[in-house]
Amino acid sequence: YGGTWTFTNAATGNYTKSGSGTTRVYSIFNNSGAVSVQAGTLELNGGGSSAGTVAVSSGATLALGGQNFAFGANATVTGAGTVQVYGATTTFAGSATNSANFLFSGGNTTFSGTTATAGNVTLSGGAIGGTGTLTTAGPFNWSSGDLKDGGILNANGGGTWSSTSAKYLYSHALNLDGTTTWSAGPIYSGGGSTVTIKPGATLTTNFDGYVHNNLGGTRATFDNQGTLTKSAGTGSTTFDSAFTNSGTLNVVTGSVTLNGGGSSTGTVAVSSGATLALGGQNFAFGANATVTGAGTVQVYGATTTFAGSATNSANFLFSGGNTTFSGTTATAGNVTLSGGAIGGTGTLTTAGPFNWSSGDLKDGGILNANGGGTWSSTSAKYLYSHALNLDGTTTWSAGPIYSGGGSTVTIKPGATLTTNFDGYVHNNLGGTRATFDNQGTLTKSAGTGSTTFDSAFTNSGTINVVTGTLDLGGGGTHSGTVDVSSGATFALTGGDHTFSSGAVINGAGSLRVSGGNTTFSG
Repeated sequence: YGGTWTFTNAATGNYTKSGSGTTRVYSIFNNSGAVSVQAGTLELNGGGSSAGTVAVSSGATLALGGQNFAFGANATVTGAGTVQVYGATTTFAGSATNSANFLFSGGNTTFSGTTATAGNVTLSGGAIGGTGTLTTAGPFNWSSGDLKDGGILNANGGGTWSSTSAKYLYSHALNLDGTTTWSAGPIYSGGGSTVTIKPGATLTTNFDGYVHNNLGGTRATFDNQGTLTKSAGTGSTTFDSAFTNSGTLNVVTGSVTLNGGGSSTGTVAVSSGATLALGGQNFAFGANATVTGAGTVQVYGATTTFAGSATNSANFLFSGGNTTFSGTTATAGNVTLSGGAIGGTGTLTTAGPFNWSSGDLKDGGILNANGGGTWSSTSAKYLYSHALNLDGTTTWSAGPIYSGGGSTVTIKPGATLTTNFDGYVHNNLGGTRATFDNQGTLTKSAGTGSTTFDSAFTNSGTINVVTGTLDLGGGGTHSGTVDVSSGATFALTGGDHTFSSGAVINGAGSLRVSGGNTTFSG
């Protein structure tokens, strides 16, 4: 028949829905009194408003969505039932404490004041927005839909993030308390959104999830003040958002990849076989941060800084980017440098092997390789203004070393460095000539050609030339022993060499002096 009509429940009125089915109201519905949904569903399709009370009993539903509906500042929603928004826009302006469950399956729900519920909140479609605050004492269950518009959702009862559907997070603050599980679906983020895992709260992800930074605006931030655990999934759970950690990050299986930069002042525990990967943006570990576990911390790009004096047990894999040590960092695991650079003026000490296949040591820092290691791969290894101190058993099997800037390589007393090919230490990076300081044992064990050091070379330990030629072209001082096997050659081809009165050269091999000045003191 046309026209618009309105159903008004006045301040003294009581409207009760008691049947088990669905009652649909297509008119505008304005409530200033009391609405009671005792059973079934009351569906308000025509829009309207409520300034009064709506009581939804357990198992019953108030459904909103055909047209816009607004709850005023003093409106209340009580009962253990469900308020569902499935379309259009529903606005909550109020500071009332509600006890109903919220189900947002479509449309837009806008909070402009402070709204709280003792029930749960489910977001399976549509959007939660507005600049206000929604606080839920029960679980926040998120399978799809948007959090947007600068508001706040306090999910104090934990919850589940499920379904393979994408979840959108733009310019919204999501604060987690209790126990939350993220089991499926990517998160698309931007607009300076924040997800905060509060102290004492836990977020567990049991699959290979992804937090994308793809909605524009300021990069979102995950702020872990509680505990974040990757408990399952053999691939990567990736955060393109920024990530800050003042609590505990547990990587139990697979990998957690932090592409968006951030910082850690808390604890990172990486289990054996698992990996924490860093590299898309800069990341910083504070002075009191710790990295524990028998897993791997990998830096593959950007700059990662370790300022700390913490003792760590993880393995380090540096495959790209820059890793800067500005304090004193120690690990009981191993250190692998296969790309990028280790720099900074601090000290890194490894009890396990230092394995070097490519990459740079630079910037005036110190690497104490107390567990020996291997220098492999035909790729060049760069050594500039860095001190590398070797303990244990180290093997150099491939690849040239480019050096300069006053770098030092010290083979400590009792340590061994064995080269089993015809290698070359170049003096080609400028600055003060680098120095190899052998206080232990250096052995050329294989290779019929020459292993050449254009660095300076000091020997107070033992040099064994088993085969081929060991060529010292950068000068040096010698107070130790040189053993030259039959058919092998110890060559001094450049720089000034001084042998003290206690120095010994023996064996059935050859000594060749063909350049520089060589002095024997006795």
